[in-house]
Amino acid sequence: MTEKIKKSLVKKKSVVEDLISRIDKSSIMVITDYRGESAGLKVKDISELRKKLRATNSECKIVKNTLTGKACEHFKIDGIQDALKNPTAVILGYKDPVQTAKTIVEFAKDKKTAENLKGLPIIKAGYIEGRVVNESYIRTLAELPSKEVLYSQLLRTMQAPISGVMNCMTGTIRNLIYCLNDLKDKKEKQLI
Repeated sequence: MTEKIKKSLVKKKSVVEDLISRIDKSSIMVITDYRGESAGLKVKDISELRKKLRATNSECKIVKNTLTGKACEHFKIDGIQDALKNPTAVILGYKDPVQTAKTIVEFAKDKKTAENLKGLPIIKAGYIEGRVVNESYIRTLAELPSKEVLYSQLLRTMQAPISGVMNCMTGTIRNLIYCLNDLKDKKEKQLI
């Protein structure tokens, strides 16, 4: 093997190992098509997408399909190979998968064109919680409220029965106090 080929193989191995590390840390991976039917996203659009993803503790990596496939093989991810056709971008979310999905879907809505009615990037597949998911799953995930909102809704639901019991208990005491005050007022009027 020539020196140039050895360097190329070492570089490819390094890219695969880096991607394996990133997938391992991520809570969601989304495979997208950033080119679509026409010219695709421009460099400034990809930079804008990356900036929005960074705000949600996510990132967009453009990696060769063969290298992405090798990284997926490491995790024994079946079914993702079909999505690795044509130029793809791998979006990895490290914190809240819902926020990552929201960012992708909202960005794509802003980048709708006559050729790409769904917008760019086009979601091909995803990998979350150990399973491969399709585009509609990612879009449904994007419609969910954020983790913080879900926690507050859960807390409100858990507090509702306790609040109801407290209102019921204090209502009886409150009514007794009103009744006693009315009785006191009547007695005072009788004395006058």
